[in-house]
Amino acid sequence: MPAATQISINDATPAAHLYDPVGKKGDLVLYRNVTDANTSATEEQIGLSLNRANGSRVTNKVRVSFSVPYEQTVDGAVIARSVARANMEFILPDDMSTSERADFAALCSNLLDATDVKNHLEDLTPVW
Repeated sequence: MPAATQISINDATPAAHLYDPVGKKGDLVLYRNVTDANTSATEEQIGLSLNRANGSRVTNKVRVSFSVPYEQTVDGAVIARSVARANMEFILPDDMSTSERADFAALCSNLLDATDVKNHLEDLTPVW
């Protein structure tokens, strides 16, 4: 079983956000951004879980959660003004090959770069 390793994700700047694995509860592994002293370590986090196919279900479920606080200074103290969250669930038939899963992962990743999706996410612009 592979061990969890640090995850690095660039923001729009691009500046790297580093997430260290901090624990496991059941099939959920938590990663937290512990590099920025001003960031609420309990809020900027990634959660990964894998629930494999079994006798009663022929699909594997991969869940990815992501939360990032956006902060402001009030009376000299940095506080979380709001928290953006994403929850994604990928349902993968158990008969998919490794290359088919890799292809699907690339499609999902690239979907976030599609103009209509970016307009929805970044500008809250309707496409229809």
